Amino acid sequence: MVLSLVYFAAFTSIFFVFSLTWQSGFGRSAIVSGLAISPFALGSMLAASNSNRLMQRLGRKLLIIGILLVIGGLTAVSMIFHWNSGAFSPWLTALPLFISGLGSGLIISPLNSFTLATVPGADRGGASGIFNTAQRIGSSFGIAFVGSVYFHTLHKSTAGGGAAAFSSSLQMSIYVNLVLLLLCLGLVFRLPKETRS
Repeated sequence: MVLSLVYFAAFTSIFFVFSLTWQSGFGRSAIVSGLAISPFALGSMLAASNSNRLMQRLGRKLLIIGILLVIGGLTAVSMIFHWNSGAFSPWLTALPLFISGLGSGLIISPLNSFTLATVPGADRGGASGIFNTAQRIGSSFGIAFVGSVYFHTLHKSTAGGGAAAFSSSLQMSIYVNLVLLLLCLGLVFRLPKETRS
């Protein structure tokens, strides 16, 4: 449950800070901002459609692979923002966001299965409800915490204002996400190596 809470804190806050950066920082429309993030959704959709089959073959290793893909993709996104301090084409972040999306798609459904594998059958209904609650709390906490870091660094930024300041704040937010994802990586090892019905 803690793993679910922490992962969703890292996962959902990404979209919040990305949207703010593209719209408020880079002056792009809501449609362009949404399209800029869409590779993540596409990657997640493609990976999720195969995640159950892969889970049967790889077990807990699938979650490790998924988290590493999300970490790798977000690290690449942070580097792109670092190298391009002003507004730039959303195409530059398409591939790393797609890779992060692939990782996320490998995590969410299997995470539910692994979590419930630790619970006796008679208690799985209640455990499923708690699991979903942990996701919602994690999402709310992540947006609040990462958003606070984003706005705090934005107001304190010495990057010259405008797009560069928003870019710098996004990078700081991604660093927070990466720390949360590394925590998730450690928590994965508390799960069973494979699910059991």
